[in-house]
Amino acid sequence: WRAAHADAVVVASPSAARALVHAVGAPALAAPGVIAIGATTAAALAALGVAADVPERADFEGVARRLAAADGHAAPRPRA
Repeated sequence: WRAAHADAVVVASPSAARALVHAVGAPALAAPGVIAIGATTAAALAALGVAADVPERADFEGVARRLAAADGHAAPRPRA
């Protein structure tokens, strides 16, 4: 985990939030940006001491848009 030097971490469920924090600890998630898919996942992370960004859409397209915006790139176009 520490060798990966992740720029962001995407957490897709409350159970994934608990497993991730249990595995690496909340302090390890302070440096990379944490993106939660949905308010419930964000609440689970907050309860574990991890701040998370929540995209407008609770899906991977919403995550891709948030990551692109944070990195200063144009957001990907939606699929037809």
